[in-house]
Amino acid sequence: MQSEIRDRLTGELADSGPPPLGSLVTDAVAAGTRLRRRRLAALASGATALVIAASAGVIATLTAGPAPTTVPQFASAAGTSAAEKTVEPSASAPALVIPPGHKATSGQAVVAVLKTLVPDGRISEIDFYDVPGTASGMFVLDDGHGKATITAGVSNQPLSYTDGEPAPGELTCPPDGKGFTCTVSDLPGGARLRVATMGPYGCPDTKCSLKDVRIELMRADGVVVMIESYSGPFGHGRGATRPDTILSVTRMTAMAKDPRWSLTMPAPFVDQSNKMIHRGK
Repeated sequence: MQSEIRDRLTGELADSGPPPLGSLVTDAVAAGTRLRRRRLAALASGATALVIAASAGVIATLTAGPAPTTVPQFASAAGTSAAEKTVEPSASAPALVIPPGHKATSGQAVVAVLKTLVPDGRISEIDFYDVPGTASGMFVLDDGHGKATITAGVSNQPLSYTDGEPAPGELTCPPDGKGFTCTVSDLPGGARLRVATMGPYGCPDTKCSLKDVRIELMRADGVVVMIESYSGPFGHGRGATRPDTILSVTRMTAMAKDPRWSLTMPAPFVDQSNKMIHRGK
């Protein structure tokens, strides 16, 4: 999987070359890439200035009907019912219990939900990724005021802005730096919100004009929802198309609170999303 990350980033850098962002942003890039291509992922999300652009088209029936009523839970195999399926965790994540009638959330399902939460416009350049306990998807949206990339992800752990995986339940900020700011705040009901703002960087490359804002909402149940917004389409040396990100922090936070975000979703919804949503440009 790490080789896949390197291959994708190498290809992207070959197109346009890396901006001079410094070691702090390099850490954030690596973290964001783990979200997109381990979590995506892409998220989620979103490497600081090296995410992989994406897009999608989804029919309305994919998101029709009530939100899932089951709350995602972490548990060991002992204490789960025979009808529940336990997915083995990655290195530092707890096992994921999949309730009857549900499946682990797929990257395509993330895209399907995300499409219903964004402003009206033309969607293109889809990408998505998932592994047990984490899923993410992204696309470019043209709302008539400039194309811009939007990413979403759901995971059982937050991004790490330093080497290694974050400790369970940890949501902290590294020091601010040039073109990078980060805040963490507590929300009602036990949730925490981390907001990272990256760019514009002021270097001569066109892509350095991009502004990238990522929010991570860590719910009281331990599920982390990530939404990320850019001021233009990411990738292939493209730059900003608008003065600010396509989504505000307030809008992204409201999107992250949607009850459909879950580590598991109803099986028919996941199956239909997987069938209808494809990568492409």
